[in-house]
Amino acid sequence: MRYYSSNGDKGMTSFGRSRILSKADISIEFVGNLDKAQAALGFAAAEAAKHPVTHEINECLVWMQRALFQAGVTIMDAYDTKSRAAWSWEAQLHEVERFCELFAPKEPLKAFVLPGGSELAARIELARVAIRELERSYCHLIDTSAGVAFAGIETDEFASMDALPFFNRLSSLAFVLARRSNELLEVSERNL
Repeated sequence: MRYYSSNGDKGMTSFGRSRILSKADISIEFVGNLDKAQAALGFAAAEAAKHPVTHEINECLVWMQRALFQAGVTIMDAYDTKSRAAWSWEAQLHEVERFCELFAPKEPLKAFVLPGGSELAARIELARVAIRELERSYCHLIDTSAGVAFAGIETDEFASMDALPFFNRLSSLAFVLARRSNELLEVSERNL
C-alpha cells in the first residue's frame, strides 16, 4: 500500500468532497491550522496518558481532538445538510463550557500565568496557541471571502455556523486544563 498519492505535486489539493484548490488558498491554510491544533492536542494527550492523576485530562484532550475533526468536516462540507445535521455548534459549545467548569483549577487566578510549569501544561499551552491560530485563520477566511461564495457556500451562511465561539471557548478550555494539570502534578505555576 502506498502512503502518498502525488496528487499535490503541482500545488493543488482537495478540500472537502471533490473540490480541488491551490495549496495557497486561505481555506487550505485553515485546514492546515486545523491539523496543527489536532496534532498539538495529541502531543499533550500523549504526556497526559503517562500520569494516572491526569487520566481525565487525557480523555478531555482526546475529546477536543475529535471535536475539532468533526468541526472541520462540518465546515468543509457545509453544503451537505446531512453533515450539518449531525453537528450542533451550540451543543458542542455547551460541552466545552461544561468541561471548563469540571476542570476549573482549585486555586483562583491571582496573576498573569506564564505558559509552562509541568511538561504537560506546556504541551497543553502549545495546543491552546494552535487553537488560537486556527480561530484567527477562520476569521481571515470569513473576512477574505466577504461577499464571495466560498466552496459554493454564500459567505453569510458559512460565517453563521457559530464556529468562532466554539474555537474561542476551546482555547479557554486548554488554558483551564493546563492550570489544572499543574495542580494535579503538584507543579507550581510561573506568574509575572
